[in-house]
Amino acid sequence: MSFRSAVCGVDGSPEAAAAVRQAARLVAADARMVLVGVVDPWRVILDLHGRDPQVVAATEREQVEANLDEAAATIPTGIRLERRVLEGQPGPTLIEEALRQGSDLLVVGSHGRSRRRGILLGSVATLAAHQGPCPVLIARPTGTPAFPTGIVVGVDGSDEGWQAWRVASDIADRCGVAARAIMVSDASDITVATVRERLPGVQFLKGRAARVLAEAASPGELLTLGARGFGGVLALGSVSERVAHHAVCSVLIMRSSPSHPAAGPVATVAE
Repeated sequence: MSFRSAVCGVDGSPEAAAAVRQAARLVAADARMVLVGVVDPWRVILDLHGRDPQVVAATEREQVEANLDEAAATIPTGIRLERRVLEGQPGPTLIEEALRQGSDLLVVGSHGRSRRRGILLGSVATLAAHQGPCPVLIARPTGTPAFPTGIVVGVDGSDEGWQAWRVASDIADRCGVAARAIMVSDASDITVATVRERLPGVQFLKGRAARVLAEAASPGELLTLGARGFGGVLALGSVSERVAHHAVCSVLIMRSSPSHPAAGPVATVAE
């Protein structure tokens, strides 16, 4: 269940640096990581101030390449590393590159925008949460070199929730940390009984799902949950999208991909 190929957005910010470091912890030891820096034409235009556009564009590209070099220096040996400098709007460009590369993980840093502001301005994290073609890691700096210190998994009886549990369990085993499951639901007795049977140690909590899950994990932990695959207006009300904006920790949103199909058997976990 390990991630084998990741596309990571790099922009020189602390959030992006944390995203790259955390991705290196989550992928397989011999995975392929593609670090992507984006030259945004609109940013070049805004930075002109009467200067030669070609000079400004060259300076911007040099900075993007320097950001990639700095990020690459943090990647452990064994991981197959590639760099890409692309041109366009950062969010759509990263999503398109993840599709082109056939990646099973898209990694971006969260710059702390509010959910409403992110939706209006099309922040990279918001676009990734809505439109990511594969599982998406939205990373936040932890303040500690250890990551993850634990994993919290939101389950709801759906295929996507079980997929999140399977992947989280694999990451927990490889990182030597504990994974704990949380269910926030007014689901039927049958669904609750099924979840309890498969995960005897699951913790049942009451409240609004997005808020409860967002508050369930500490900054050093990884919060993992499944996405139902909604797009457009429906995606704006999704639990995964709301959690990604409000959690204080990094959030892994699981979606189906060739290497991580949503459906499949789930082993019973002893308490």
